[in-house]
Parts: sequence; structure tokens; C-alpha cells
Amino acid sequence: LSAVVVHALVRREVRRVVRANDLLRAVTEGTTDAVYVKDRAGKYLLCNEATAGFVGKPVGEVLGHDDADLFDPGSARRVMAHDRTVMDGGRATTAEEELTAAGVTRTYLATKAPFRDAGGTVVGVVGISRDISDRRRAEDEVRAAGQRFRELADAIPQIVWTANPDGAVTHLNARAAEYSGVPVERLLGRGWAQVVHPDDLPHTASDWAEVTRTGTPRDINLRIRRADGAY
Repeated sequence: LSAVVVHALVRREVRRVVRANDLLRAVTEGTTDAVYVKDRAGKYLLCNEATAGFVGKPVGEVLGHDDADLFDPGSARRVMAHDRTVMDGGRATTAEEELTAAGVTRTYLATKAPFRDAGGTVVGVVGISRDISDRRRAEDEVRAAGQRFRELADAIPQIVWTANPDGAVTHLNARAAEYSGVPVERLLGRGWAQVVHPDDLPHTASDWAEVTRTGTPRDINLRIRRADGAY
């Protein structure tokens, strides 16, 4: 080949590589998720600004380092164990990772896959981690509020319940089982109908439908069978 042809081919290849690098940079820096690649020893070969931000360091202080340099010892062990599972198993996995860096503990949803060379050999791991700390905190608060509600409901002598708009019961307190003699799980859904007097079922259903249609509170009078059989 002439020098002109070789030069043209080299220029074309350089342009292709530059374009690929530009695309990679646009993808990795255009997301708030951590994007990273590590070698088999766990050292970071690539990471975006989000990755560095998660550990409170600039990108230059992350590249070439492993997780033991970035996280507390327990967190580093968990991350490295997850990475080894991915590399040894040869398949992608998604798992939550609770990690502490620079004294701050956050929860991440990490999806990791084997990083393979041109011959297909696993030479590391590539991953994307999303900070879900706020979502997890909100879920914990909802669970805690639910637990407080259940404890309060179980502490009072009245029957306390919640239901869907179609009338299917979703929760009953312990008093419902004590009063009726029927386990709570058998009263959920439409099971509550078994302890309502048969003559009261039609108007109970229609009154409930009216409440859910209008959104207006009202009293509904019905007879409930006690554990001794009396209504």
C-alpha cells in the first residue's frame, strides 16, 4: 500500500476510535448512575463522575484503586464478593449494596456483568449502580408507620379494619379474631361476609358501594356473629 493509502486508513481508524470514545463519554457522563469497569484484581479501569461523587473523591483518585481504598472494610468486602460472584459465574446479576464511604452510608442497586476480552475470557467486571437511599428510606418509613398503626389498632377494644373500594378487606386488628373466633386470615378479602348476619349482607354491600361512590362517610349498621354464635 502507498503511504497515502496507509495515512488515509489510519486517519479513518483514529476518527472511529475518537467517535467511539466521545459516545462512551456522553453515555457515562450523561447519567447520575455510577458507571465503572474494574479488572480482576478489583482496580478501577474506568469510572464516571457519578462513581467518584459517590465515594467523595475525584475521578483521578478512583482510577487504579480498588474498593478497599474507597469504602470502609466491611463495605469493600461485600462489593468484592459480589464482583467475584459475577466474574466466577460469568453472568450479570443485580443486587442491593449498602456501602459506607467517607463516613456516609447509602444503599445502591448495582447491576454487574462480566467484562470480557476479545477472546471471551472474563478479565473484570462492568457495572452500573444507582443510589436508592431515598427510596429505601421512604419504604422503611412506610413500613414503620404501618407497624405503628397495627400496634395501635391491636391495643384498642374495637374492631378496626381497612378495605379496598370493592369491599375486599385488606387488614383487621386482633380484636376481630378475638370477637368472631375466626382467624384474621380467613376474614380478609371477602371472608368477612361469613360473620355478618345473612339478612344484613345486602344492605351492607349497597351502603358500602354508596360510600365509595360518593366519598361521604356514613354509619352502616350490621350484626356480626360472636365467637359464641350470638349476633
